[in-house]
Amino acid sequence: MIEDAKENLMPWRDSITYAAREARGPDSSGYEQCAVAVNLVFWFPRPKSHYRANGGLKETAPGMKASRPDIDKLSRAVLDAITASGVWRDDAQVAELHTTKRYAYVGEDPGLAVAIRGLA
Repeated sequence: MIEDAKENLMPWRDSITYAAREARGPDSSGYEQCAVAVNLVFWFPRPKSHYRANGGLKETAPGMKASRPDIDKLSRAVLDAITASGVWRDDAQVAELHTTKRYAYVGEDPGLAVAIRGLA
């Protein structure tokens, strides 16, 4: 998701907000008062150039994505969406952030994994 692509950004953020609300559940107070650590892993679809003619992955195909979108913009969009979900009061509560951009492997769907834990 590229921040400049407004037509794609808002539906994507909305889906993250919805998923965070669902994961949180109606009776959870979330992390409203504490510092939190967040781990984000983004899986991107591989370009066709990563594959051999027979469909197998080339040995030279990278595992990590070192191109757009920028990791800071991806992280900001997710943190803003989680704030909108009510999981925490403000994304300023994020005291630790680890973000990874990588390519999906054969048979693996592109997507996002989020892990949040409260810090003492």
